[in-house]
Amino acid sequence: MRNLVKELKSTNAAPIDGVGLQGHFKIDQVTEQFVAKMGQTMDDLGYAGFTVNITELDIRICAGDNGNIQTQKDAYKRIVSTAFNPENCNTILIWGSSDNDSWINTHYEGCGQATPHDKNYKSKPAYFGIK
Repeated sequence: MRNLVKELKSTNAAPIDGVGLQGHFKIDQVTEQFVAKMGQTMDDLGYAGFTVNITELDIRICAGDNGNIQTQKDAYKRIVSTAFNPENCNTILIWGSSDNDSWINTHYEGCGQATPHDKNYKSKPAYFGIK
């Protein structure tokens, strides 16, 4: 993806100034290695002059996953810290304000708890990981 964006801008003079990354993750995917690779992609695009923002972020927990809401807190913290580390990221949008209105429950059977607030809009550990 990063090579495509860079090529479109340099070869075709496409008016691209930024890239939005969707981040709909399953808790077991958000390993340190995965987040480091995401950071490398953001850095690479930054060196090429692009703004890179995370335009949709949620981390779902599914039945049978190794992670829980404490691991989710750490995952959100790693992603937010990594994203805001370079100068070229200035926005992260959380996809859903609470587990009550998250799209995850209707699209992924056996999954949920993807947002920083529970069904009663109470802050979960993920909220404090983001903060």
